[in-house]
Amino acid sequence: MPLSPTTTTADAISTESHLCQARLILEFQDLCDHSNLSLVHLQTLTTELKLLRRENADLKVANSELVKLVSLAFQASVMQHQQCTLGNNRAVAFERRNSANNVGTESSSGAKMPAYDSQTLQVLRC
Repeated sequence: MPLSPTTTTADAISTESHLCQARLILEFQDLCDHSNLSLVHLQTLTTELKLLRRENADLKVANSELVKLVSLAFQASVMQHQQCTLGNNRAVAFERRNSANNVGTESSSGAKMPAYDSQTLQVLRC
């Protein structure tokens, strides 16, 4: 039986329609696959972001503690320097007073009084 032009046209349209549907199904499947990959990537990035935020918070706490320690160390250093300077000033004042009072000369009883040497003064300084 010979094909009529209407049958041939209908078959061609049907075939074209099936091919178009097949292409659409493949495109849809590609879009679904791409969407799933994007979702997995987004979940991975979200997890990584949470970890980075937690690490950042931990680093802020550690940094704050380090700032406190450095501040305490600096304060201790300043206090030690002030005490040493104060000790030096006292030793110098003591040395001047001894010089002014002629310490190291004879006392009223005639006994020699000790004069502070530089080594003793250095101990007094710090």
